[in-house]
Amino acid sequence: RQRQMCIRDREVIESYLYNIVRQLDTVTWISPELLYKKGKDKLLTSDVIAAEGDNVIFYDTKAITPSLKLRKFDVAEIEADIEIYAEDVIQIYNQINNYLQGCFQLDKQYLKDKIFGIVVVLEDAVVSRKKVYEKVYEILEKTETLDTEEKNYICSHIKVLPLRAIECMILQNTSLLPELIEQLSKPERWLSLIHISEPTRQ
Repeated sequence: RQRQMCIRDREVIESYLYNIVRQLDTVTWISPELLYKKGKDKLLTSDVIAAEGDNVIFYDTKAITPSLKLRKFDVAEIEADIEIYAEDVIQIYNQINNYLQGCFQLDKQYLKDKIFGIVVVLEDAVVSRKKVYEKVYEILEKTETLDTEEKNYICSHIKVLPLRAIECMILQNTSLLPELIEQLSKPERWLSLIHISEPTRQ
């Protein structure tokens, strides 16, 4: 299983993502990961946090590639990837909640509905997003109760996207934010595997 890459590779991806996101004309504030405390615990924020006006996106890079077993439709392997993606979504969800609880500060206060999260994977395992979010709810509900509004927030505001899709947008100086905002009012798109379309070459 060649799934998790070395720390050095992950650091390179984090640095690369930070450097391309900060080139966006629409970015009004950006920060690499920040160290903060929650109680006695020392924690790190998402790898890149970038604001565009009154909206902000938490980017968390995951240098994970699908295993060969997944490509052969191994059921156990598919379930494992669903759980990995679910844990990654939960990680960003927890970061957003920590911010809203005042555990760390950004350049200004952002409303919850204007905070988005993107799990950035090196290569998408293309597992069912419906099953990913169902697993998210299952894990979270072991320790807390999620109402429909909270489930809808997670599903509509926190996405898993491959680095390639993000590059296609940002390297053309095109923000992902309009797409993220547009799909908020279209629940039928929340579970789509593809949120960002590659540009048409002229």
